[in-house]
Amino acid sequence: MSQSVNDIIACPQIQEDLNTQFVQFDPLGAKDVQGFTDFVSSGMNTNGFLQNQVAGGNGKLKQVQLVYTPPIAESSVSDDATKLCVSSNEDGQISHTYEIDPAVGSAINRKFTIAELAYMCKDNSVWFAQRIQAMMDAMEKKIGTDNATQLALLTGAFGDGDNDVAANVKTISTKKSAAAGGDFDIDAISEIIFSAMDAGYGNKPFVFGYGEILKYFKKLYAGSIAAEGIDYGQFAASNDAVFIADKKVKTALGSENFLMLAPGAVQLLTYLEFEGSLNTVNDGAYKQDVIVNPKTGRKFDFQLKNDCGNISVNIKLAHKLVGLPTDMYPVGHSHQNVTFVNEFAISNPA
Repeated sequence: MSQSVNDIIACPQIQEDLNTQFVQFDPLGAKDVQGFTDFVSSGMNTNGFLQNQVAGGNGKLKQVQLVYTPPIAESSVSDDATKLCVSSNEDGQISHTYEIDPAVGSAINRKFTIAELAYMCKDNSVWFAQRIQAMMDAMEKKIGTDNATQLALLTGAFGDGDNDVAANVKTISTKKSAAAGGDFDIDAISEIIFSAMDAGYGNKPFVFGYGEILKYFKKLYAGSIAAEGIDYGQFAASNDAVFIADKKVKTALGSENFLMLAPGAVQLLTYLEFEGSLNTVNDGAYKQDVIVNPKTGRKFDFQLKNDCGNISVNIKLAHKLVGLPTDMYPVGHSHQNVTFVNEFAISNPA
């Protein structure tokens, strides 16, 4: 065994990769359970419009001002149906600005020494490609953690007809009491569907979490949990609510809490500094370009510098998760402070 993870192990008579000898998958490439990050960039959640407006390519950034006129609350309607010649009630517009900081996101860098690679069995290009993939894998995990943390801050109110809600968190039970047998409680899914309907979702809710809520949906749908690579639209069409496992959402919320959202309610904004022909450099000692993670399709800024046999590589991406404004609905409206992202807590009776 080498003394340091930074060492290059000299080539013995036979040297093979760990995964070829012990298991049928790559044990060093185990993925984190972060289904929300897969979902948020899928066609089920986004058409790319806001992304294209904020950072549409060629290294350009813009502020996008979303202008909207809140709907009129029912409480504004009077019982007086007599003729009125002059009104003093005016409707105005509200705006919300979306932008992304090009210096905030995720980055990872590594050094490769050409002289040391001469003693390694593996072909240099293969080793280098594998390390670049490993760097992108680490980036994906970091983005997943950031997405979960930011998503937890985008929650809003429930509809005004909901129950068991305190501080914008609704509490449900997934199990019956021990006196009632301690079995699976079907009422939990009814509460989730009701909350989505009462908040005006308009379509089937997507649920993200881990632990107890995963076990609940596993029993509920007998295994039909949305998995990586599935057509989310097709899955949603055959289920009242779509559950997607994400361990990082549970960590961000703490305890056994989970999130529900309407497709399209949140968007992941990204910015690529090196996108576009004028932002690309490709000479003998320095390169900067955009590379694509073949596992996810996500693009990253890529830098490589060769300093007399010492190769430095930097991979980066500016990214930010954004949600809907909290003031879309006026005071007194049944959907006041609704953002179509809602938090639930699980509290099961003894």
